[in-house]
Amino acid sequence: MTLALDDTLRVYFFSSWSGQTKKGGWSFLMTRKGPEGELQRSGLSGAVSATTQQQMELIAVLEAFKRINERNLADRPITVYTSSNYINQGINEWMEGWKVKGWKGGNNKPVQNAELWKKLDMFNEHFKPSWELITNEGNHPAFSEVRTMAVKAKDLKGE
Repeated sequence: MTLALDDTLRVYFFSSWSGQTKKGGWSFLMTRKGPEGELQRSGLSGAVSATTQQQMELIAVLEAFKRINERNLADRPITVYTSSNYINQGINEWMEGWKVKGWKGGNNKPVQNAELWKKLDMFNEHFKPSWELITNEGNHPAFSEVRTMAVKAKDLKGE
């Protein structure tokens, strides 16, 4: 049995997208400490026929937050691990400015994927997770697993 390090709920997410077919896949994996100190794991994946890479990244993390909300898993600290600069910068650098400007970017045009960002903002405000950027996902076992889940979901969408 693998033991969990602490009580933190850890969330890993990944997206896969094909520029040729516009099909995308998303996935998330959550880990937490169970009642016996064991490492509990839960994940989900899905796919969309016509999408963008950025939409898949947002949907992946939104689906994880929906699961946390549905299952009342926010009874402990939450850490979200991302390899996405888009998500990391959106959360940590851009979002406050977008909100001040009425969800408009620096060019005074509406933020792309604003509806998804607004949902993410709502979850972020509600759960107050910490966000960690993973710069070398290849060395992270959870990212290897969640990447495989997202690619498989995207590839199955065409079958």
